[in-house]
Amino acid sequence: MMVHPQAILWSDPELRDPITATGTCGLLISSCSQPGVNNLRGCFEEVHQCATDEPWTEDEFCCPASCAKTYVDYRRDGLEAIDAAAEAKPGRRCLERRRSAS
Repeated sequence: MMVHPQAILWSDPELRDPITATGTCGLLISSCSQPGVNNLRGCFEEVHQCATDEPWTEDEFCCPASCAKTYVDYRRDGLEAIDAAAEAKPGRRCLERRRSAS
């Protein structure tokens, strides 16, 4: 469970699969982001980045490195921070871009 100023976020740490890995990455980013303290870009860059393309197999909770890159790319293209974050979160564009780049 992670406590965020605007919500309590929960994920079962015993479940390790692609769906829970996606949710856990979202939790890591959401719990980091706090208005006036940490912005979304900083959170995408500061969360523990996965060493592999299969976050559910890693020892520590992490986010795919491709998600941070996707976020930065969308911001550079002019998307607002919240929209870029929505597109870059795991399970969305960052994983699709990673697959197409392989």
